[in-house]
This record gives sequence, structure tokens and C-alpha cells, in this order.
Amino acid sequence: MYFSQLPSVQSTLSNASFALRFDMDSFEQQDFETHGTSFPPKLDKAVPKRRAEFLAGRICAQHALSMVGVNDFQVLAGQDRAPIWPKNVLGAITHSKGHRHGRGH
Repeated sequence: MYFSQLPSVQSTLSNASFALRFDMDSFEQQDFETHGTSFPPKLDKAVPKRRAEFLAGRICAQHALSMVGVNDFQVLAGQDRAPIWPKNVLGAITHSKGHRHGRGH
């Protein structure tokens, strides 16, 4: 999946933000492995658009977490599909058509 980073919103050590624009048409299932993100079984029946949106959001979240010193952590989805953040981290993933944004602090 092709994506490009969007200009950063103000970031500090305790508050980070990462945004990207992605090309849905270039999404391939192996992009999950390429970006080190586990494919959640809940998306088995999801259309490619939903899979791409999920992956783009997780890429943003992982970048935002690394900006605040949290590395090697995958933001998984809970039973209610809400992101599961590391202990002592408050985060959010949001989106609009073709854009994703992850924030953590």
C-alpha cells in the first residue's frame, strides 16, 4: 500500500501525532506483514477498503507511539473494536477519506 506522511501537528516528547494519506487502490493483503502489523481475524470477511483503513490507522498509531518512546508495541483491537493502547498511554486513531491520523501521549 502506498502512503505518504502528512505534515506533523505540533509534537512534544509527551504528545505525538502522525498522519498519512494512503492510496487504497495499491493495498495488498501482504501489506500487513510488510508493515509488521498482525492481521486481526475479525477482518477475515472485511472488504479490502476496510482492511486498508485498519492498517493505515495502525501504522499511524505505531509511528506516534515510537515518537513518545514506545517501540515494538502493536495497537490491537479489543472486543469492542477499540484500540488497545499500552499502559499509561492515551491514544486515538481517526480518519477521513484516504487519510489516517494516530495520536498518543
